Amino acid sequence: MPDAFGMGVIIPIIKQDTGNSSCISNYRAITLSSAISKLFEMCLIKMYGEYLKSSDYQFGFKKNIGCSNAI
Repeated sequence: MPDAFGMGVIIPIIKQDTGNSSCISNYRAITLSSAISKLFEMCLIKMYGEYLKSSDYQFGFKKNIGCSNAI
């Protein structure tokens, strides 16, 4: 894969508008990836998604699973 597929732009997003904006823990990072790498990822998932497994302890970013399952 090209190195550019692993690159992205990280944007810090503030969690609480009313919180302390100078505190690093009040931010989360969002990464913007290139459209070509996202398209490539979608093709791979469509072709090989049924063979890709993750840990049973992984709850985020899984289909039909969310925070309530982790609790």
